[in-house]
Amino acid sequence: MRKVPSVGRLDSSIVIVGIAPNKEDDMVGMPFVGSQGTLLRQLLKSAGIDFNDCYVTNLVKYHPPHNDIKRIKELGLSIEKCAVELKEELSHTTANVIIALGEIPLQVLTSKEGIGNYRGSILQSTLLQERKIIPTYHPGSLFHQMSLSALVMSDFKRVFIESKFPDFRSIPKRNFLIRPSYSQTINYLNDILSLDGKEFKKVSFDIETTRINQTILCMGISDNKDSAICVPIFDRGKNYWTFEQEVEIWKLFKAILTSPHHYKIMQNAQFEMDCLFDVVGEITPVYLDTMIGHHLLYSELPKSLDTLCSIYTNEPYYKNEAKEANYKSEVFWTYNCKDVCVTFEVAEAIEKEIAEANLTPFLHGYQMPLLKVLWQSSHFGVNLDKSKVKELNEYYLIEVDKWQKCLNVLAGKEVNVGSSQQVSKLLYQDMKLPQSIHRKTGKITSDNEAIERLNKLHPHPIFESILKNREYKKIVSTYTKDMSDSDGRVRCNWVITGTETGRLSSRKNIRKTGCNLQNIPKHLRDIFVSDDGCSFVVGDLSQVEARFVAWLSNDVNLKNLFKKGGKIHSQVASWIYKTPVDLISPGQYAKAKSVVHGANYDMGYRTFAQTSGISITESQWLLNQYHNNFPMIKMWHQSIIDQLRRNRMTTSPFGRRRLFFGWWGDSLFKEAYATVPQACAVDLLCMAILRVYYQLPPSAIILLQVHDEIVIQCKDEDVNIVASLFKKEVEKPIIVNGDSLIIPLDIKVGKNWKELEEWTWI
Repeated sequence: MRKVPSVGRLDSSIVIVGIAPNKEDDMVGMPFVGSQGTLLRQLLKSAGIDFNDCYVTNLVKYHPPHNDIKRIKELGLSIEKCAVELKEELSHTTANVIIALGEIPLQVLTSKEGIGNYRGSILQSTLLQERKIIPTYHPGSLFHQMSLSALVMSDFKRVFIESKFPDFRSIPKRNFLIRPSYSQTINYLNDILSLDGKEFKKVSFDIETTRINQTILCMGISDNKDSAICVPIFDRGKNYWTFEQEVEIWKLFKAILTSPHHYKIMQNAQFEMDCLFDVVGEITPVYLDTMIGHHLLYSELPKSLDTLCSIYTNEPYYKNEAKEANYKSEVFWTYNCKDVCVTFEVAEAIEKEIAEANLTPFLHGYQMPLLKVLWQSSHFGVNLDKSKVKELNEYYLIEVDKWQKCLNVLAGKEVNVGSSQQVSKLLYQDMKLPQSIHRKTGKITSDNEAIERLNKLHPHPIFESILKNREYKKIVSTYTKDMSDSDGRVRCNWVITGTETGRLSSRKNIRKTGCNLQNIPKHLRDIFVSDDGCSFVVGDLSQVEARFVAWLSNDVNLKNLFKKGGKIHSQVASWIYKTPVDLISPGQYAKAKSVVHGANYDMGYRTFAQTSGISITESQWLLNQYHNNFPMIKMWHQSIIDQLRRNRMTTSPFGRRRLFFGWWGDSLFKEAYATVPQACAVDLLCMAILRVYYQLPPSAIILLQVHDEIVIQCKDEDVNIVASLFKKEVEKPIIVNGDSLIIPLDIKVGKNWKELEEWTWI
């Protein structure tokens, strides 16, 4: 057993405390010398800290068996004993700040748990009196999720600043008015409502609700980051105010939240807007949703308020305070006030960074107005044909039973297709098929992709019974049930921050009704119907990503195919197979369609072979043929790598940027290749939708945005107006690489979302 000693000077301004030496550290006899140490040095350097200027130690000085910290008892050690020795060791240091790397050092140094919560916080040590601790992730954990390195860099920047002094001066001192009297509440709200001669005033607010029915318990509000009021509505289940008092208070809240001169700042604005609508109406104008602002800057990072707080403010983690105090009223209201002030401070910091990145027009001219449109869409909802839902449910229940019986007969036993363990046992043990390994996790998998791959290599009717059973069970559990509110309408929440590329996502609303409309199978879309006297006008972008790739890569051959019109996949098939378009077979067309997507985003030939069910030889030939015909695609890929090498960032022609924090290599590159075309697609469509929104007839409303498709509902007599307006705004030329690009919009019209007909002017 070899002890790995600490390194560095005892008078260093920064101390780094790890967990235990790994195998490489044990071999060399120094802490953090291997790959983890290299990463730690790089992250420290990015914050202006030299590893060699720090005092570096570990809680446990010996390499645990098999690198398992739980096995240190085999070495005659314990965490408690090591903590005593660490306390003695650190008492001889004079550092202004101690970095706790990982969960166990956090617990030992502060008695707190949850490195994901407390990382970045300025904490007072419970092991060493008056010592300042800043915890962060251990570099070893970053190898599993490299995007977290951005948070570690943020934490190290805080360490650099805090290392200049030993005290806790950086922690904000805020003033909160909790348990206010009626007169204090009225005066405070009137002060916020007053503009004091200003043209406008920024206001941050936050509500706390019950988990089940979203009853509003209290509401905090402020026009600055240093003070706030929490106005209780209920206290321990009882009304805080008389009926008359509460009415007057809500009148003032409504005046503030609907005033055009008060710019509202929120974290996750849709939640507040949904909860408060019945009391104050639509909140407007929403100046900044901090989640959206942060997403524009760092789309790969978490967007919860506690994460934003740790990046943009010095407020230590406080989200557990109310829970730990058993939701004692005063602590709960203080928590609410902190949310308000932190949101205001986060907004100020984000706005500054947004301006430095030249993203202010993108945020305030596009993303925040889009939030308003999407919220109105969600609030209005889409009509659900309940009789159709019931009919489909009965049909698919019969199908589930049929395919389950078929599977049981083929397997010779009962098999639960929802159990990956049972399906894996059936495939890999009973049937002795070759194991399928998940590409990302590296683990044995029996997911649908694996089943389809096995079926291509080893055809057997059992595969169809598994896939059909899974498909129909999902339909029954997710789509053929009543997902509507009491008025028969389906309302999902549209999420602007749902994907790293900028594509929208959707989810259930705060009442837990609705669904993820992005995943509704096309053959089930007839359950969504237009209102009486109305029709759906559905616009779908034509091959939008492939068109953007052609213009982004500036490949003349690919651009010419689009400029000539016709089906791009048929034309690509014609080029690849050197066959006239009208003689292309369905199989050749399908392969050409796959190769366009795969080659544009540099899919490997092995992966392409697996996903397409073809041989590796054919996969190589198809991809080579594509790149021979369109050589600029590869050069475009290289230009993206060159850009990533400069600043790890891509920027679209519309101005959307994305910072990449993942491991340098093919996976990161392929993500980057796909990011810009996908971002272009959503921004082209949503920017056009904003223009359409301001010109729509009064009764028309934008209902759905799914992938490259928008659904607008309007009166039957307005269909031509809406359709022509829609087409005009989407098909406006844009300039990419100095060349004009028009993305065609295919428009269909119908009474439900499935049964649609091509629109022609009537």
